[in-house]
Amino acid sequence: MSGSAPLSSDSTPQAGAEDGRSPQVDPLDPPTAALGAAVVELARHTEDDSLRQVRWFGLLRSALLLAEQPSLASLLGEDLAASVADDPLHLTSVELESASRSADPLESLAQLAWPGGMVGLAAAFALSPGSWQGPSRDAGTAQADGDRPAQPAAGERLRAIVAVLEDGTRFSAVRQGESRSLALGTALLPDVAEALQDAVAGGR
Repeated sequence: MSGSAPLSSDSTPQAGAEDGRSPQVDPLDPPTAALGAAVVELARHTEDDSLRQVRWFGLLRSALLLAEQPSLASLLGEDLAASVADDPLHLTSVELESASRSADPLESLAQLAWPGGMVGLAAAFALSPGSWQGPSRDAGTAQADGDRPAQPAAGERLRAIVAVLEDGTRFSAVRQGESRSLALGTALLPDVAEALQDAVAGGR
């Protein structure tokens, strides 16, 4: 099980590039910021995985999870457990099993069993070179210091996390090549996000 870090003024993601610079944008609304924090944590959690097949994660409200399973507090530590319990938007991710071995998130999604109690769904997968051209200014992604993230070089490996909540909130992260920075936004991969949203809404 992988939980997102507690939200704070210095850990809440903003749309843009996670490269140490401050995006010139307004902060995200609280639900989107909570989902963004979970996405960034999943990007870190899967960064050493080759992602030869899609990895799926169900999203749960951490406060409800702790209320139902108080023993988890001992694993988190007293301070972190108290912080999570007081944050109704904080999300915990739980990896799901999938019968699919496909690297295509849309193909893999068709074979995913949707467990009860989840409030959202996230996918971690690799992108083929040329399948993503980087965010535009109208794609739900702000630019850090007025600069767009560099376009991927030919043959460069791309990795993505796309997550949605049942209320329609969306957030994504794309990592280019071996870069440690992430392009973050609410509409980086809209086709995948839309498919995940349909699955969540349909209770898949």
